[in-house]
Formats: sequence, structure tokens, C-alpha cells
Amino acid sequence: MASLADSLWHRNRVLAQAALEHTFVQGIASGELARATFAYYVGQDAAFLDAFSRAYALALAKSPDQDSLIAFSELLDAAADELRLHRGYAARWDVDLHQAADPATAAYTNFLLAVAALEPVGHIAALRLPRPAAGRSDKTRQSLSRVGDDLLQPAVRGPSPTCRGPA
Repeated sequence: MASLADSLWHRNRVLAQAALEHTFVQGIASGELARATFAYYVGQDAAFLDAFSRAYALALAKSPDQDSLIAFSELLDAAADELRLHRGYAARWDVDLHQAADPATAAYTNFLLAVAALEPVGHIAALRLPRPAAGRSDKTRQSLSRVGDDLLQPAVRGPSPTCRGPA
């Protein structure tokens, strides 16, 4: 049986392909993306990474077993590594990593942090599992899938009344 993450990726492969063909992604791949556009992206992505780091830290605290602790610890480490890369870009290209989050970024990161703070660990896992664990070992990906499959049962049925999404 496919994991929840695999199932979601399979059902949304057309959207994933469209994202790969987007002019922004193609500009990064070709090296022709405008510097200002990339600087803005790096700043907004730093806001996402900050929120994910905080959510992973909360998930670590809520983890019910060692597999979950290891999986969320590796995700936190990966987010920290990516933030360090962003700092490198910021230093070389004078990018403001503390720019104000645009409305879409703020809505998503506020939702992410509210779920991490108020909901069970399975709901936090649900926020992360649809993205593949890039650069993570097969064991980590399997552990995340197991964490998701085991802990997401309430999330699959729907959020609890305390969970508030962006308007």
C-alpha cells in the first residue's frame, strides 16, 4: 500500500509538472532569473524556513516515539542547513533575509505555526509529508511516511475545531 505522501504526489503530478515548467523555476535552472526576483524569493523562503524550523521543534517536543524524534530532528537539521545557505546568498548578494512576509507567505506561515502550537504531532506531520524529504535517507523517508500513516489518522478525517487556516 502506498504511503499518504506517495498517494498525494501521484494524484497531483500534473500540478508538480506545471511547477517544474514555471518561468521562475526555468529561470533558476538556466541562470537567467533576475537577481531582484531571486533576492525576493530567498527572503520569502527564509520566512518559510524559519516557520518550518519552529514547527519541527514543536513536533520534536510532541513526538510520541523515537522514530518521530529522529524524523523531525532530521527535518529541523535540513531546514537549518538551508537557512545557512540562504545566509550565504544574503551575504554575497546583499539580500534582506528579514524582509516583511508577503500576504501569502504570512498566511501560510501563521497557519503552520498555529497548527504546530495547537494541534497534535500528526497534524504537524501532515503539513510536511506531501513534500518529499529531499536529500534525506530512504530510512528517514520511510520513517516520515510511517509517522504520517500512524499519526495522521485524525488529520485525514479533518482538522480539530482549534485548527484555523488562512482566510
